[in-house]
Amino acid sequence: MIDKWRHPVVTVSLITAFCLLGDSMLYIVLPIYWREAGLQSLIEVGILLSVNRFVRLPMNPLVGWLYQRLSLRKGLLIAIALSVTATVGYGLANSFWFWLFLRCLWGIAWSLLKLGGYFTVILCADNSNRGRWMGTYNGLYRLGSLFGMLLGGFLASTWGISGVSFLFGFTPLLAIPFLFSSLKDAHVGSQTKKEMHWDLETKGWLFSRHVIRAILSGLLIAMLFQGILTSTLSYVIEYHQFELALLGIAIVGSALSGLLQALRWTWEPFLATNIGKWSDGEKGRKPYFVIFLFIGAISYSLIPFSFNLLIWLPVVIILLISATALTTLIDSIASDAAKEGNTVVFMTLYSMMIDMGAALGPLLGYAIIHLQNGLWIAYEGAAMILVGLGILWTIQTRESGN
Repeated sequence: MIDKWRHPVVTVSLITAFCLLGDSMLYIVLPIYWREAGLQSLIEVGILLSVNRFVRLPMNPLVGWLYQRLSLRKGLLIAIALSVTATVGYGLANSFWFWLFLRCLWGIAWSLLKLGGYFTVILCADNSNRGRWMGTYNGLYRLGSLFGMLLGGFLASTWGISGVSFLFGFTPLLAIPFLFSSLKDAHVGSQTKKEMHWDLETKGWLFSRHVIRAILSGLLIAMLFQGILTSTLSYVIEYHQFELALLGIAIVGSALSGLLQALRWTWEPFLATNIGKWSDGEKGRKPYFVIFLFIGAISYSLIPFSFNLLIWLPVVIILLISATALTTLIDSIASDAAKEGNTVVFMTLYSMMIDMGAALGPLLGYAIIHLQNGLWIAYEGAAMILVGLGILWTIQTRESGN
């Protein structure tokens, strides 16, 4: 069964990674070369790097509706076309409004890619290996972020934004032959119990406790890890005035934050897959989920303390490991829940909540951090949220017996 479905999951993961190259490159390149890009200020840079997340909120229901009528292959082909157009366009853009259009276009492409990835895992896996393939998917597609940032920052210094954008923009086209050879022209709707409409049974199922618990947990985990932690980590490093000497070069602030994020994306293909595989076993996913919720809470609570860097760095690494584990496990739990009812409706709503959490995280984090003792309030508050989730899932695990 694993060998039979291996290629579709891996193929969709790598297609997503190829498409992510251009987006991830911008987070390193645009704050430095914004004048070359035709922008007037760093405020415009901030808007452009966040607008794609907000575009996904209204787009996810439409994308879910499209996947009910289009095959996965056709949906992913549209995503590739939009991604290529947006990324190549980065090399041609010379005004804020042109950039804004391209970033909105990328937001649509990402909705197609993300939901397409979720649906591929759900269709290609069963209860014995769904965690493993969700971990494989999450781990592999993040390689696009790793190489996009590392190669993008390096190549932009010699090629400029235009050269890197053209290179990364056309790369996803190389994956199209593999998409046709490994992914059947299947429809999500043919694998779900009902079409995407809101009848009484669907509403009752969506508002059941275990479905709401999964969606709420996904939103909060995305807000805490994709949003607050990712966006504020460099600020925390500067707050503690940490410096890391590497080969005689002082690495501070954003550079150290970037190295830590790159470290996470390096281990994700292996760690996420193994965590997902463990959760497919007899104990199930929920005990592992609870354990990592409490590990994450303890790690989060220690971040504001001014430890020695040799103590503080392992705490951050443990927190990033928890982020990998919790993201994989909640996605797997969500995909389990989706198989019980209307897959398209559930995963569309779940994906929308994930995007909302990721978009709200930076706004909420920086709104709190700039208050008096804001760093402590933000990080200790995040730890308390994880403790609350841990208690909630502990009670549910004991009630259900797994």
